[in-house]
Amino acid sequence: MTLRSASYSKKIYFLLFGLFVFLLAAAVLYTRSVSQEPYIVFLSGAGMKEPVTKIAANFERQTGIKVQTHFEGSSILRDYILKFKTGDIFLPGDKKNLDILRQKGLVKRSAFLAWHIVTILVSPQAADKISSLADLSKPGIRLAISNPRQASLGRLVMQKIIKVYPRGQAILNNIKAYGSSSQDVLRLYHQGNIDAVIEWE
Repeated sequence: MTLRSASYSKKIYFLLFGLFVFLLAAAVLYTRSVSQEPYIVFLSGAGMKEPVTKIAANFERQTGIKVQTHFEGSSILRDYILKFKTGDIFLPGDKKNLDILRQKGLVKRSAFLAWHIVTILVSPQAADKISSLADLSKPGIRLAISNPRQASLGRLVMQKIIKVYPRGQAILNNIKAYGSSSQDVLRLYHQGNIDAVIEWE
């Protein structure tokens, strides 16, 4: 695993190039009354909220077709689709959730879109304490990540960092909060009680 750092105003990002995740868009089967105005239900992992919001707005302007966007942890959205058989486009943070829907016959077609890059976002107050992945294992560091049972990123962090990194257990001990999605983790970060979060770039 290699590490590169870059500064953005008072924030420090560290790119973990060894951790990449597929972003896949899957068209899931959904039926609605033909008498209704056409619209698209777009279920997206919360980590892609900013680009998806822009894409949906551009699509609406160009076609006149409304896009209903819903952002949550990928596993939460997957379970929603399994329960209600609802949705036109599903953009999860990993391939696993897509494969589960495909096995249930809920995916009409899928396509690879992009790589997802994992970063460490460090608060300005902790910038002098954290300059590497190893620093997340220091005693007293307050870390937040996505819940591995609800979000693709949380599961990735547990599998690729906590379980294999030599100081993984020490990092695990420093996790003080779990968010249900990327947006939830960022809210915890902005509240100021967290030194660092592991997030999508």
